[in-house]
Formats: sequence, C-alpha cells, structure tokens
Amino acid sequence: MSKNFLIGTYTKKYSKGIYKFTLDSNDNGSFEKRFKLHNPTYIDIKNNFLISSHGDSNSGGVVLFSLKNDSLIPLDKAEDFNCPPCFVEIYKDYVLSCNYHQGLFILYKITSDYSLQKLNSISIENGKLHCCRVYKDKLYIVDLNNSSLNVYSFPNLKPITKINLEKKSKPRHLDFKDNFVYLITEGTYELFQIDIDTLYISNSIKPLNFNNDLEGAAIHIYDNFIYTSERKTNTFSVFKILENNSLKHIQNFSYKKINSPRDFILDSDKLFSCNLKSDSISIFSLKNGIIDKFSNEIPIPEPICIKKYKNKTCPN
Repeated sequence: MSKNFLIGTYTKKYSKGIYKFTLDSNDNGSFEKRFKLHNPTYIDIKNNFLISSHGDSNSGGVVLFSLKNDSLIPLDKAEDFNCPPCFVEIYKDYVLSCNYHQGLFILYKITSDYSLQKLNSISIENGKLHCCRVYKDKLYIVDLNNSSLNVYSFPNLKPITKINLEKKSKPRHLDFKDNFVYLITEGTYELFQIDIDTLYISNSIKPLNFNNDLEGAAIHIYDNFIYTSERKTNTFSVFKILENNSLKHIQNFSYKKINSPRDFILDSDKLFSCNLKSDSISIFSLKNGIIDKFSNEIPIPEPICIKKYKNKTCPN
C-alpha cells in the first residue's frame, strides 16, 4: 500500500510550493507539485485541514486548505506578518503561528464556515520565535534569540513562567511525551527535558562533543525514542527514554548524501529526512529504535517540512 506525504518548501530557487510525495511498499517514491504557494516553509495537517505559512520579504501569513480527495482546496488566508511565519500548527480548532523576525505569536480560530478569525497575539521584546505548541492546556513559545521557553495558559494566553537557558544555547523546537517537554537547541545542539508540572529542567544531554557553534534543527518522538537533527554536521541523534524517565544517548548517525537535514518524520519504522541543500528526501530504516541503514533518496526541491496524510473526504 502506498503512503502519501506533503512537503513544505522554500521557493528561493527551483521549488514552486507544496509538493506531494508518494512512497510504495518497496520504498520507491515519486513527487509532484500539489499547490503553487510562495515559501510554504512549514505546514501542518489535522482533521482534514492543512495550514501553511506563506509570503515574502514584504508580507506574510497563513493559508488554510481543505485536504479533499487528494487535492488542496484554499479556504482562507490571513496576512498579519511582515514576512512568512516560521512555524504553524493546528490544535483542535485553533491555528498557532509564530514569526521569527518579528518576535510575534498570533492565535487564530477556524470558524464554522472555515475562515480564519484572529483571536490574540503575543509580542516578545527582542524575540526570535521559532516554535509554538500547546500541550495539556499550556502554550509553549520557543524564543531562539533570548534563549528562553515562554509558557502561557491556553487559550487565554496568560503568562505562567519563562525558562531561561544559556544565551548561546538558542532553543529551536520541542516535542512532548507523558509529563515532559523535550526541547532541542540550535546553538549548542542540546536536548533538554522539562517537567510540565514544576516547569523545571530535569535533564540535559549534548550528543556531539563540539566546542564550536552547531545548528540543531528538529526533534520528534517515536515510541520511547527521541530523534533530533543537526544541519551543520549532517547528523541525526537518537536518545532513549528509560523507565524512570531518565535519558540515554544511544546513537549519532550521518550519511554522505545528507546535506542540511531540517524537519523529518518517523513512520512505520522509517525516518524520512528533508535535506535542504541536497534538494532531497532521504529514507532510512529503523531497527529497535536505532537508525539502521539508508533505503532510498527522492529528489524534491528545497524541502523543509514533511507531513503524512491519508486520502479522505473533508469539508467543502
């Protein structure tokens, strides 16, 4: 049975927008342009909706699509930024978006007629916001420039606390499992484990023994394993969450054809990596949580973000 993915891209060189990537049972893949859009660098798919960033150096915002019968149908768009947001996500009937250059978070509601209603915003002084996600009634905003994790109640956006890291750490993305937030930094390529009740850091690990600046990129959790990507050394790191919730670093993996891995996805014991500078999606097999071997590479221009989807009927 084939699997379907949608790819968000830069459109600085060859890409024209959002691409569909189809994989057969032998890991052979093909791609095609799905929707022409300027700089859809981050996308999210939930409840048969797709949200995408879009824009240029003068304006930017989000576009809401229905994902119907394998087609993307535009429903609404909002342009409230001076340039494209770097992160978007659908949470229930909300859309979260944050803008790196403006230090601005905007919350939208998906209304009953499938339009986007702006509800609220948060502006952080000198902020460079790289990720915004909701987990267990708390909003977490990752501020790379101020090296902090800002926590708010959700959906009323009342400040709860700010977790400060070392200035050079530059936090970038996060994921959740059970009672913990897992945060990856860009500057130091460090994994932090944060208790969601106490909001204190309970553990941290640096998987690469480098003194110079690094470029940590993405983080995803699959079963009891945490996977992170680093785009300067072209490395994936794997950590295991043990029974007592402590962390064990178990692997660093690199492959000669990877060049600047950004986002990735884990599905059915495979890892799919978006390699920006090599214009490709690399596929690797997993074995007992470890990245085992290279399987295939599919050429896709300027890939940044990858999401899996299933063909099904959704709102008109």
